[in-house]
Amino acid sequence: MTIEPKNTVIAYRCPYCGKGVISNVGVFALTAEKIALRCTCKRSELLLEYRSDGKVSVTAPCTFCPNPHSYLLSKDAIFAREYLTLDCPYIGTGNVFIGGLDHVKTELSRTELELLDAMDEYGVESFEEAHKKNKNAISDKQVLDIILYVINELDEEGRIECRCDEHSGDYSVEITDEGVCVTCNKCGASVTVPINSYISAHDFLNTDSLKLS
Repeated sequence: MTIEPKNTVIAYRCPYCGKGVISNVGVFALTAEKIALRCTCKRSELLLEYRSDGKVSVTAPCTFCPNPHSYLLSKDAIFAREYLTLDCPYIGTGNVFIGGLDHVKTELSRTELELLDAMDEYGVESFEEAHKKNKNAISDKQVLDIILYVINELDEEGRIECRCDEHSGDYSVEITDEGVCVTCNKCGASVTVPINSYISAHDFLNTDSLKLS
């Protein structure tokens, strides 16, 4: 099935008020080089821009991350598919929704329920509060899970170094205002890794080793 440009919409969720923002992109396809899709609360916007190579750049805010995400698509990806989701690259949740209006509305509703359930689980009362927490502090269980997973992997592979004999340390993890403090319970050596968001937590996945002093 081919989607006609005039019937194709694009949507994102405002990370401040939580509203799903939807716009028809058919007019953009025919007349504009650049367009901004702004939420009615005026605190967030999605940008669409044609590039000189014929591709389309999409930049959109994220409910979870402090900074917007950018995507590069062909026109066919936007106008020739029945439905397309652009995910947050760090969390994997849907961030931008493109396609027929019914598909987009359905996906916005589905993801809103998921977000509300997650907010309820972690005691967050608003979308803005969730966005600020992810921007400013380690406050979400998913971030801690990422950190603990990496540290356990490093420990099992013998890639945490302290003052103990090789591979004989006993490590514990504590979340502090400065970041994640890894301490050897035997020799007392420690290191604090500054991590304060989903982005930095996922960056931590690429850590090859830890040296405690």
